[in-house]
Amino acid sequence: MKKIFMLGPMPPAIGGMATVLDNLSKSSLVNETTMHFWDTAKQTSENRSLFSAISYRFSAWKKFYKALNSEQPDFVHIHTCSGFTTFFLDACFALMAKFKGIPYIIHIHGATFDKFLSTLPKTKLKFVLYVLQNAKCIVALSKEWQDIFQDQWQLNNVSVIANGVPNPAFERALNFNTKHILFMGQVCTRKGTKDLVKAFAKADTDAVLHLAGDFGGDVSRADLEQFISEHPNVMQNIVVEGPVMGEKKRALMELCDIFCLPSYAEGLPMVVLEAMSYKQAVLTTKVGGLPGLITHDENGMLCAAGDIEAISDGIKGLVTQVDNTHKIAINGYNTFASQYSTDAIVKYYTALYNAPL
Repeated sequence: MKKIFMLGPMPPAIGGMATVLDNLSKSSLVNETTMHFWDTAKQTSENRSLFSAISYRFSAWKKFYKALNSEQPDFVHIHTCSGFTTFFLDACFALMAKFKGIPYIIHIHGATFDKFLSTLPKTKLKFVLYVLQNAKCIVALSKEWQDIFQDQWQLNNVSVIANGVPNPAFERALNFNTKHILFMGQVCTRKGTKDLVKAFAKADTDAVLHLAGDFGGDVSRADLEQFISEHPNVMQNIVVEGPVMGEKKRALMELCDIFCLPSYAEGLPMVVLEAMSYKQAVLTTKVGGLPGLITHDENGMLCAAGDIEAISDGIKGLVTQVDNTHKIAINGYNTFASQYSTDAIVKYYTALYNAPL
């Protein structure tokens, strides 16, 4: 049985990576490997001093290095994303593993990793590419991302493992209400939150739009509420939920029949897979790994990012054409269950760990 050190942010951290690791920690993967999860989420407070931040990081690296010596894992599997500081901190774990002769895997999340690479100064880019090229494997979330890494950066050690989420086995009523629409994700320009408000106002239905997510991006709660107030025809039909977790998140997933994520950039968003697992009809954009997941008007709806007219038409169609909405939702669930449930994904992890070096 292979011994794996898996690194990444763990709950209560919010976000796709934390959800991925949490799901894996509860999956059959822990029975098929000896898995040790290392939490790389920031543990110090926002108002920490630079000294305390640096001290914490050195302490974490020292603890990890000692564990490499004492436990000798077969692999170090590191989940990371865009941003040089984030990548550099994660890369230090990879370089320690390399120094000890232990193969490491870089698992890339995030919607803008290609832009991150293309905007790096030459010296930093050389460092990042060195870390990637020396990995046993780079894990991409979709074939589209694998092609980007291979074609643009000549990285030939790339494999695809899609995100997976647990199957909630939720039985949605067959007579779809299609009156509640859900957006869930960081409230920001990249996720198209304001585009969705515009499109919803243009659709002018009697549906209720729930906007769930944290405000850590470039749109504050006050900004969003002001923007909503500029669309008086739908003001009373939009609920700003804020961040949701646990029971509140589950309740929203069960309540809403339609899911909208009009993003400008994505990897393979966990929340879309979760929406499909709850038999919601998904309307999203042709970015990242989403075109590989969704076939338009079959198991979801796709439109161009920023196309307010198309997003509005999609909302209107899903609200009014109940039979088609039901067909899309069931097909979406079937796609999820067969290819993207945690149980379906685990086999790709075990195959990766058992592949010859």
